[in-house]
Amino acid sequence: MKIIDKKGKLFEKVSIIDVLIVGFLCLGAIFLINMSKEEAVVETAKEEVVFTFEAKDVTQSFYDAIEVGSKVYNSSRNYYVGQVVEVIKQPFYVWTEDLEKGLFYVKEDPNRMTVHMVIKSQGTSSEHNIYAGQELIKIGHIFPIKGKGFASNGVVIDIKEVGHEKP
Repeated sequence: MKIIDKKGKLFEKVSIIDVLIVGFLCLGAIFLINMSKEEAVVETAKEEVVFTFEAKDVTQSFYDAIEVGSKVYNSSRNYYVGQVVEVIKQPFYVWTEDLEKGLFYVKEDPNRMTVHMVIKSQGTSSEHNIYAGQELIKIGHIFPIKGKGFASNGVVIDIKEVGHEKP
């Protein structure tokens, strides 16, 4: 059995001209459908975003490595997030048990601390999202950071949008 016979039929059943016509009609329909779709335009505003990043259970050497003005990057994707404008050191607490009394209590760990970094960045925002550079910023968002001499995982605990410039 030949693919195209002497009469120009495909597999002795369908005319090759009919196949070409149906193919062109399908391509034309796809082209018209794609042209008629209105693309949703999401208005974004360039803005300066200030947010607070919390790194828990870190050492004094981590805190000492952070300087105001340090550049901060996402350490897994290696892109710029922003610049540190303030560093706040707070105690780190752990649960401890007293087996004699059968009690659990919270105790400050003198070798560990919680560090809050206030980071300023140029970003964009839309109706649902705020970005600091390319990093999606939402309260509760966990991501790894790094800077010169420090790296940690942490969470965004506060967001302040500072200035809006409409495009």
